[in-house]
Amino acid sequence: MSARLLEHLAKRLVSHGLKKGATEGSFLWIAVAVFGFLLKFVLKQRKPKIITEKLHLGESILISHVSQGIGTKSTKKIY
Repeated sequence: MSARLLEHLAKRLVSHGLKKGATEGSFLWIAVAVFGFLLKFVLKQRKPKIITEKLHLGESILISHVSQGIGTKSTKKIY
């Protein structure tokens, strides 16, 4: 499934689950809404962070990645 389809599905689960859960008092629909919230959270965490910036003549860029291990860090400098 594509990410857009999953995002749409999560949004529909949350809205429909809250609407049905609040009006009918159904715990099953509340559980559907909670599942939708969790799906939205997971999809948000998977999106890569992209940062763009124009460099002027003579400028360089420093790329740093901090892994989840304790105290480990790798750095690369691109000219």
